[in-house]
Amino acid sequence: MSFLEVDTDVVATAGRQTAGTSDSWQVWGGQADTALREAATAVSEAVVSAAVQTYAADWNPRIQGLATRVDALGRNTTSASNVVSTSDATSVAYLNTQGGVAESVGSHLSRDITA
Repeated sequence: MSFLEVDTDVVATAGRQTAGTSDSWQVWGGQADTALREAATAVSEAVVSAAVQTYAADWNPRIQGLATRVDALGRNTTSASNVVSTSDATSVAYLNTQGGVAESVGSHLSRDITA
C-alpha cells in the first residue's frame, strides 16, 4: 500500500519562512536600482549612461516581481499545509464515525453460522 505522508507543521513553517524572505528581495531590488541609477549618473558617456538606465528600468520590476512571487509561494505553501491538516482531521472524524457504525453492525453480521 502506498501513501503520501506530510508533516504539515514543517510545511507550514517552511511556507512562512519563504514568504518572510520576500521583504529581503524587495530591499535588494531597491538597493540594486539605486546602485544602477547612481552608476548611470556617474558615467560621463551618454550612450553608456542611457544603457545603464534602461537596464535598471528593466531589472528592478523583475526583482520586485520575484519578491511578489516568493511571497505568494510561501503563503500558498502555508495554506496548502493548513488544507491538508484540516482534511486529515475531518477524514479521521468521518472514518471513526463510520468505523464505529461498521463495528456495531459487524457484530450482527459476523455470527457463527450453524448448520
